[in-house]
Amino acid sequence: MRTAIVMMTKLPIPGFCKNRLHEVLDVHESAEFQRRCIKDLAALIRESGLPLYIHYASPGEYEPAEKLGDVPYIPQKGEDLGERMYHAVQQTLLDYAAVIVIGSDLPDLGSGVLQQVVTELEHSDLVLGPCRDGGYYLLGTKRGHPEVFRGISWSSPLVLEQTLKKSEQAGLSYCLLETRQDIDTWSDLVDYYYRNQGVSKSAAYAYAERLVTKYLPAIMAPDINK
Repeated sequence: MRTAIVMMTKLPIPGFCKNRLHEVLDVHESAEFQRRCIKDLAALIRESGLPLYIHYASPGEYEPAEKLGDVPYIPQKGEDLGERMYHAVQQTLLDYAAVIVIGSDLPDLGSGVLQQVVTELEHSDLVLGPCRDGGYYLLGTKRGHPEVFRGISWSSPLVLEQTLKKSEQAGLSYCLLETRQDIDTWSDLVDYYYRNQGVSKSAAYAYAERLVTKYLPAIMAPDINK
């Protein structure tokens, strides 16, 4: 089954992306981490042999300052995340039998997961990768299924629950992957650093290691004024 990967991401522009990391990082550090996540995931997908399309969000008419080889960069269209994902899925399914939608927040996704999704789509309408925060890090489908993109409380703990409910109401079969945690907050980044310690040599991990080494000691130190 001809399958393509769609990465939904914000461009790594300081002050525009990874805003929840700004509780600790400055805007340039957050943007650099985003840039490395995109690069690492693109390399992982390249190894899988699946074609990649990057659907990006940007402030205004800003275009990518850096592109990854011949990977197509396509501006997102839609008022909310659901509309933007649905448009990307529909556009991709014009040329492929199936599409796997991911974000750019899980650089240690693993190429084996992508192959698992391709296999599961042979007998499931949807494949979803649950996040521990109630969202999902991956969606695989062979059709647009607009119902699973509409009426969802995006960026809330209800995303997966509402998506599954809508899938069941529409009579769609689904498969759930292993629950993972993508990187939205500082604590997520620290978790990513520790779970890949001694394993990963990726660009995103190297930068995460630098950031954790820089900031964590001060955060963990007792407040001497107390």
